[in-house]
Amino acid sequence: MAEPLKRLTEGARPLRYVINMAIDPDQAAFSASCEIEFVCDEARSTIELHGVGFEFDSIQLLHPNDPPKAGKVKVVAPGVLSVSFNEPFLAGRSHIRFGYRAPFAAGLEGLYRARTGQSWGAFTQFEALGARRVFPCFDEPGFKAVFAITLRIPDDCEAFSNEQEIHRSEYDGTRTIRFAPTEPLSTYVIAFAVGKFDVVTHTAIPAGQIERPAIPLRGIARRGQGKHLATALQWTGSIVQAMEAYFGMAYPFSKLDFLAVPDFAAGGMENAGLIMYEESLILIDEESTFEQYRDVFTTHAHEIAHHWVGNLVSPAWWDELWLNESFATFMEAKISHQLQPEWGYDTDLQENAVEAMDLDLLPSVSRIRREVLTQDEITTAFDAITYNKGAVAMAMLESEMGEAPFQAAVQKLLAENRFGIYSTGKFLSVFGIKARPQGNQRSFIRLINQTGIPERDEPSFIMGGGAAPSYFRAKLKPRQWAQVFAAAPHLGKTEALRAVISLDLALQSRELSLKEYLAGVEAFASHASWKVASHALSRLSFLITEMPDPAGIKRLASDLYGPLFRNLGYAPRESDDDFADWEFINRREDLAEFFAGSDADATIELDLLFFGIRLLEKPDDIFDVDWLPDEMIEAALTAAMKTKRDDIADKLVEVLRDTDTGWQRDQLLDVLAADNSPGAAARMRALFENEDIKGQEIGAYLASRAEYPALRDDLLEFIASTAPSMLARLGGDADIGIISFANAYTSEKQAKRLEAIITPILSTIQGGEPELRLTLERIRLNAHMLEHLEHRA
Repeated sequence: MAEPLKRLTEGARPLRYVINMAIDPDQAAFSASCEIEFVCDEARSTIELHGVGFEFDSIQLLHPNDPPKAGKVKVVAPGVLSVSFNEPFLAGRSHIRFGYRAPFAAGLEGLYRARTGQSWGAFTQFEALGARRVFPCFDEPGFKAVFAITLRIPDDCEAFSNEQEIHRSEYDGTRTIRFAPTEPLSTYVIAFAVGKFDVVTHTAIPAGQIERPAIPLRGIARRGQGKHLATALQWTGSIVQAMEAYFGMAYPFSKLDFLAVPDFAAGGMENAGLIMYEESLILIDEESTFEQYRDVFTTHAHEIAHHWVGNLVSPAWWDELWLNESFATFMEAKISHQLQPEWGYDTDLQENAVEAMDLDLLPSVSRIRREVLTQDEITTAFDAITYNKGAVAMAMLESEMGEAPFQAAVQKLLAENRFGIYSTGKFLSVFGIKARPQGNQRSFIRLINQTGIPERDEPSFIMGGGAAPSYFRAKLKPRQWAQVFAAAPHLGKTEALRAVISLDLALQSRELSLKEYLAGVEAFASHASWKVASHALSRLSFLITEMPDPAGIKRLASDLYGPLFRNLGYAPRESDDDFADWEFINRREDLAEFFAGSDADATIELDLLFFGIRLLEKPDDIFDVDWLPDEMIEAALTAAMKTKRDDIADKLVEVLRDTDTGWQRDQLLDVLAADNSPGAAARMRALFENEDIKGQEIGAYLASRAEYPALRDDLLEFIASTAPSMLARLGGDADIGIISFANAYTSEKQAKRLEAIITPILSTIQGGEPELRLTLERIRLNAHMLEHLEHRA
C-alpha cells in the first residue's frame, strides 16, 4: 500500500518566486537560483517545502529585521525538504534564497530535453508534481504566488515562459531573457521552453463582447514546422472570445503563446499564457485528415478554457481536480459546437461518456470527487471519470437548472475566487445545491460522490429521452430491448447513442446473449447518424478476434457494413479538402480500419492489401498520393503488415525513422503494432533500444499491439525485460502506460503474468498500484464476458 503523501505544514505560504536559471539543452544538467518570498504566522527555525534531486551550493534566509542566516537541508519525506537554521527567524515576511544544480529529467516530467530536428530543446511539464524537480517550491495547487523568471540560454536559442519578455541581453555566447512577473499562479501551470524554434506572430486577438486590450498571440514549433501552426492560430481568437462571452470575464493573462513539443506525454497542458501540446494535437498540414482538424479544435478549446477554470481559479488540492477537468471538458464541447456547428460536436459529451462508463464497471474505480492521499492517487485522478463523467454531470446539472442560471453560477464562482482557489463546497454553495437536493441536482450529487452507472429500467429512458447528455444507462429485459430495436430508425441521435451505449454495457455486464446483442447491432447499423451506426465496430472487432468460432459475427459484420464500404468507393473525393462531406470521410476511415483489422471480409481486405503494397512500392512519401484517400492509408498499410512479411515491416520502420510528423508517426506505429512477421520481436526491441519510439508514443504503441491476441504473450515478456528502461523514458503520469496497455487482454493466466511482472517494480511506477488493480479487473471483466457469451451461444 502506497504511503500517504506528506502535505506541507501549515503556517507558511509563498508570495513570490524569483527564479534565475541557466539552461543549455546540449548539456546534461542546469544550474539555478530561486528566491522565495514567503510569510510565516509565527517565529520558527525550520520551514518545509518541496524539492527533488538538487545539489545545493548555498541556502540563505533573509528577513528585514534579522541578520542573514545560513540553512541546511534534510529530506523528511519523498519530495519534501526541511530547511533548518541555527536560530529562529521572525514571523511575517522572509526570503529564502537557494543556489543549486540538477540534471535534466530522464523522462517527460519536470525539465527535460527532447530533440527538435537536429538539435536539442528543453521543455517543462509540471502537472502534477514536476515543479519540485526544477526549483524548490510549495508544490501544492492551493499555494498560489507570483513568479518572476529569468533564463540564461545559448545565444542561438530562444526562450519562452508564462509572461511576456521584458528585457534581453547578450554576453559571451549567452542570451539572458527576463520575463514579466506573473499573476498569482499554482506551481503546476508554470512553464518555460528553450531551443531553436520557428516563432509565428499572429494578429493580436481583438476584444469581442468583453472589453479589454488586444491579446498578443504567437505559435511556436521546432524549426521547419511553423507553417503548420497557421490553422490553430486562425481558430484561437474566436475560441478566446467565445470563452470570454460565456465566462463573462476577459482572458485573464497578458498574452497567449502555444508551443508544439516534439516529445510530450501530457497531450495538451494549460500552462498559463504558454500552452504546450504534443505536436499531432496542434500542427496541421495539407495531408491532415478531418479527424485531426476536429481533434485539434477541441483540444485547443479545452486548454484555453483552463485559463479560467484551473489557472484563474485553482483547486485547493488534487481531490478537487474534477472542477478543473469537468468544466474544461464541458466547455470544449459547448464552444466547439457553437463555433463549428457542422462538425458533429453536439453529441461529444454523450459519446465521450463511453470511456468513463467502461471504467465505471470496475470495482476499484474512483468517484469524480475523490479523496487524494497518495502520489499514485494524484496520477490516476487524471482519468475518464474526472474528465468525461464529470463533464456529463455538469451537462445534466445545466439541463436541470437551465442554461442561463447555470452560466450565471459559473460566472459567480469565477468572479468570487479570482486568482484564488475553489472547492466542491464553494461550487455547491454557488450553484445552490442543498444538502438534500431534488431532481437532477440529486443525480449530480450522486454522480460526483458515488461510483457506478445509475440505471433506468424503462424503454422511455431511450425513446423520448431528449437530446441532453445523460450518464444513466438502460437496463432492460429482452422484450424491452426488442421495442427499442424496432424503434431504432426513428430515434434521434442522442437517444440512439444512449441505446447503443447501454447495449454494449449490457453485453459487458453479462445481461445479454451474443444473439441478443447482435440483434441490437443489426437494428442500429443503418441509423442515419454514423456515430450511432458505427458504435459497434470496435466491439465487433474485439469479438471476432476473441470468440472461438467468430464465423457468424464475421458474416453479420460483412453483410451490414461491407456494402456500405463498397458504395463509398476507394477514390479520393474532390470535396475532401474543405470537409464538406466530413461524415462521408469519417465513415470511410472507420470502415477501412475495421475491415483491415478484423478479418471480417476477405474480399475487402484483399482490396486494402493491394493499395497497401502499392503504397510501399512508392520511392518517396507514402502519405502523399492522389489515387487513395488520406483516410484509408493507415488501413491499407495495416492490411499489408498482416501478411507477416519482414520486408514490409522493415520498410515501414525506415519510413518511421525518416518521419517526424506527429500524426504520420502515430499511424505508422499503429501499423507496426500489427507486426507478426518472423523478425518482429527483434524489430520491436530495436525500436525501443534505438529510441525510434518517442517517450510519448510508448503507451499507445503497447496498447495497439495488445489488441492482437497472438502477440500478447510475447508482449508481456517484452515488458518484463524492458520495463526499467521504458520507465526511465516515461516519468510522471506516463508511467502507467506500461500497465494499462493490457486492458485488451482476456485471460486469467495473462492477468497473473502481468501481476507477476509489475508487482516487483510497482513502487517505481507513478500511479502503479491503482492502475494495476484496475487493469487486472478489466482483464477479468473481459474474460468473464467471453465465458458468458460462449456459454450462452
